[in-house]
Order: sequence, then structure tokens, then C-alpha cells
Amino acid sequence: MVGPYWASYAVYRLVGGTLSTHGIDISVGQFEQSGGTNQVAGDLTATWHGWYGSTFGLSGGLLQTSNTTMICSVYSGSGFTQSGGTQVVSNLLTVSRSDPSASYDNPYSHGFILTGGQLFTKNIQVDNGATFHHNGGTLINTGSVTLADGIWEANSNQQQLGILMLAQGTNSEIYFPSEASVLRFANSSAMSWSSQALLTIEEWNGSVTGGGAHQLFFGSTAMGISAQQLGQIQFRDPNGSPGTYPATILPTGEIVPSRFLASKQVSNGMQISWAAGMVLQSSTNVSGPYVDLYVPNPYTISFTEPSRFFRLRY
Repeated sequence: MVGPYWASYAVYRLVGGTLSTHGIDISVGQFEQSGGTNQVAGDLTATWHGWYGSTFGLSGGLLQTSNTTMICSVYSGSGFTQSGGTQVVSNLLTVSRSDPSASYDNPYSHGFILTGGQLFTKNIQVDNGATFHHNGGTLINTGSVTLADGIWEANSNQQQLGILMLAQGTNSEIYFPSEASVLRFANSSAMSWSSQALLTIEEWNGSVTGGGAHQLFFGSTAMGISAQQLGQIQFRDPNGSPGTYPATILPTGEIVPSRFLASKQVSNGMQISWAAGMVLQSSTNVSGPYVDLYVPNPYTISFTEPSRFFRLRY
């Protein structure tokens, strides 16, 4: 190694046979496994040094660890990519970044990308601005998912995860894909979330009455999270409508935006819908007075008047 920011770069390829070791520690290097069995009794850690990061690619074979930690460099492309094979993490999979406040942020510092194969892990932690990209493959999470300024990119299918923890940090995010997606967390009401943490739901294109293209669940009843936890969840630009909206929980455990009046064009006018617990009001003047409307939800407006305004109240 020459100087504080220059380092040699090593590559290790496992294509068959068995590698059995107490631990693997990669500070500047690349590990590629396309076959064979990789038995790590302790921890697998891939981290960074200076400007350089490390990568681990699993495309085939079996990888077994107690804990796996991926710390990505924000200056160079680094991360863990699983496109095939089977990975078993008996305790904790951690995805992190070296310095999320750095002025330079490489978009190829990608965190963890799961596109194929099978990933079995008890616990997952995503922190420090890192991202877990669930783009394919099979994910079995039996314990918990902890977000601490972490980002979760949901897969375009139905996915069951363990309990959700919001740890110390200001803002974690869940991104939904353009395709239909159902993301389910186990009942997390007994968990103590950091009081400073927020969970922002991004790219949500679902139904405020439930059962839409994008669905986010905590358990299977309205007791899936506590009132305090619910107050720490918000939706940003739901259904493409600008703004940030608080969350509410439906009797099924589905989380949807509250105080949000969704609308779409239909053949005979415009259809509006809103979350349960709110009352629809209407007026012919934007400044009121408004009167309560006790109508079906969703409600279709036929545009027979020059103007009509709607709002919601508790």
C-alpha cells in the first residue's frame, strides 16, 4: 500500500470445492463466488479503505456465515450483489455506508442487491444511508428488519418480512417499484422505535381504501403498530400527488395515507376516495361553507355544476 488513499486490489474467485474458514475480512478487494461451498464460521466483513471499496458477488454455490457486514464506500463502486446461489446468514446481515455526509456520493455505491438465488437471514440492518435493493430472488427473514437512516427498495411481488425496527437516525425510506408490490412486516407494535426516527413511503401508487397496486402491512389487524409508531410514518407524493401525508392503518393492517383525497377519471366523471375515519365535505365555493356528505367511498362526481369543491375532516 502506498500513501493513505492508494491501495492494491485483490480478487478471489471460488468456482467449486469447499472453502472453510473462521472469518473473511475484505478491506479493498473483490470476492466472486459462482459455485462451491463457502463456510464462514464467524463473520464475513467487506469494507473500504481511503477512496476504495470492496465488492462481493454471489452467483452460485452456497455461502454460510454467522454475520455478514457490507460497508460501502461513497467514493467508489462497492457492495454485495447476489444473482444466484444460496446465502445463509444465521444472525445479522448489515448493509451500511462509509460516510453519508460526504460531498461526493457515487451512485454506484449500491449497498446490497438481491436479484436471484436464495437469501436466508434472521436479522437485517440497513443504516447510514445504505440501500437494500430487493429486485428478485427469494428472501426469507425470520427475525427483524432494522432501518437507521436506511433505504429499503421493495420487490415486485408479495414479500413477508419480520418485525420492523426504526433505530437512531432521522429518516428511513421504503421505495415501491413501478410494478405491483405487497410488502408485509410482522406485527411490530411491541417494538420501541427511536423517537427521532421517521419512515417515509416513496413511489406509493396504491388505494387509500386498501388492496391497491402497492400495499404495505404491519401484521393483519389495526393493532399491527402502535399509535406512536403510526405517527412516525409518512407518505411522500402518494399516487403522484405532491405533498407529504400522515399515515393511518386499516382494519387489515394495511398502512395508507391519511388526510389524502385520491381522485381518478372514470367514464362518467371523476371518482374520489379517502381513508377510513375521515368525513368527506363539499361546497360550491372554495372558501365554504362546507357540509358533510355521507356517500359511498369511493364516490363518483358527474360534473353537472359549474364548480364543486371537496375536502376531508375527522
